[in-house]
This record gives sequence, C-alpha cells and structure tokens, in this order.
Amino acid sequence: MREDAARSRAPLRRALLVPTAALAAVAAAVLAAIALEWVLQARRLGREVAQVRATNAIVLELNHRQADMHRALLSFRYRGDAAARADLEAREGELAAAVAAASALDLPPRGRALRDEYVAARAAQLAAEHGLLAAAGAEREVYRLALDRWDLVTERASALLADLSVWDVKRLDRAVASAEARRGGALAGFALTVLAAVAALAARVDRRIVRPLLWPSATSSCPSRRTS
Repeated sequence: MREDAARSRAPLRRALLVPTAALAAVAAAVLAAIALEWVLQARRLGREVAQVRATNAIVLELNHRQADMHRALLSFRYRGDAAARADLEAREGELAAAVAAASALDLPPRGRALRDEYVAARAAQLAAEHGLLAAAGAEREVYRLALDRWDLVTERASALLADLSVWDVKRLDRAVASAEARRGGALAGFALTVLAAVAALAARVDRRIVRPLLWPSATSSCPSRRTS
C-alpha cells in the first residue's frame, strides 16, 4: 500500500519539482546576466569618468596657462627687458604644451569639434600675441589696436574653453544617467522574466495537478445531479 502511495505521489513530485527547478534555473541565469551587465557597466562608467577627469584637468591647465600668459604679455609692455622676454617665452611654451596635451585627447565628436575650434582659436591668439609684442615699443594707438585684436581672439579662446568644460560635465551626467537607465532596464527585465516563469509554473501545476485532482469529484457529482 505504501508502494502504491509512493507511486501515486511520484507524478505529483515530478510535476512540481521539474517546473520549480526550471524556474530556479531561469532566475539564476537572469541574475547572472544582470550581474555581468552591471560589471560591464561599471567598467564603461569607470572609463568615462577617467576620460572626463583627464579632459577637465587639461581644461583647468589651459585656463591657468592662459592667465599666466596674459599677465606675462601685459607686463612685457612696461618692463621690456630680457627677463620679461624670457618669462614670456616660458609661459608661451607651457601653454603650447597644454594645447598639445589637449590635441592628444580621445574625445567624442562633439568634444573633438570644440577642442579643434579652441586649437584654431589658440593659433589666432598666438598670431595676435606676436603682433602685440611687435607693437610694444610703438605709439600708444598702435599698441591699443594690437591689444584690442588680442583681447578679441582671447575672449573667443576662453569662451571655447568654457564650452568644452561644460560639455565635459554634461558628458559625465549623461554617462551616469545612461548607466542608471540600463540598470533599471535590467531589473525590469528580471522582474518580467520571473513573472512569466511563475505564470508558466502556475499553469503547469493547474494542468498537471489541480485539474486531475478536481476531475474525479466533478465526474462523481454528475450522477447525483441526474438523479435529482
């Protein structure tokens, strides 16, 4: 009798264990995929953060070097000695090195366009600096005209640097928002997968267990209904 009971329970056990094990396997596979996706997202975000920091550092360096160059250039007007000339050349070399570092950055198309515009503006600024140096010993009006020309191109270069800095900050914001969106999508996909697996498990249990158990009682009630 025990053997008969065990044999009768075996189909029920299989009907429950097989879909339950399948559900656990599906959940584990989805969780593993989510974990892998999060690891890849963290690496991508880490690379983006490193690039943003590198760009920001170079932009700050360019701003500092431009300010130093500005002071050295204006002081040369009143000093004009060999020490002032040497200081001016040193500042110019430092700024050129910072521009070269900016040119070597690997940037997306928008950042590359802003960087290239700044490099072109810096070339125009350098030409205006040479004109300002040439006018250092000239009449006041000649020097004023050269200074106005230099101010104009310097303002453009500074504005492009500001645009590059703002774009760099927004680039980090976009990277973080994209990572959060992908993470939310992965969690939503996991929830939908689990819900679908649970629904499939419930349908299987209903088909393989609940209906067979209810069928005898339903058939046995039919004669009583007829006699009544």
